[in-house]
Amino acid sequence: MIVVVLLVVSLIGSLALIVQMRVRSRRGAGSVRAQLNELKSEGYLVLHGVTFGGRGDADHVVIGPDKVVVVASPLAVATQATLLQDELGCPVTPVAADREVAAAIRAAPGGTPVDLQRIYALVG
Repeated sequence: MIVVVLLVVSLIGSLALIVQMRVRSRRGAGSVRAQLNELKSEGYLVLHGVTFGGRGDADHVVIGPDKVVVVASPLAVATQATLLQDELGCPVTPVAADREVAAAIRAAPGGTPVDLQRIYALVG
């Protein structure tokens, strides 16, 4: 009987931890989205939940006159940037989604003209 009670308590604790992690993740995503939307007033094009080329998707894509930046979780950002770079044929800078994402995008290297028509054709 004691083993069953301990097992149930352990299971409840695990479920509570999973729920807490999901809530934090959603709060963080909202914070990143808000920061990215602030960049619109600086002339950046900001896209959320982008599917491209049938090969992948990106959490957020930020496009400036001379740069393309993918913003995603630290575990996914490099893969998303590589796939989008292959599709676009231009450099794509990966930026991990965190508290200072807007500053990281402003500081990202640029210098490559961005073909907006190709981007629109790719992401629809």
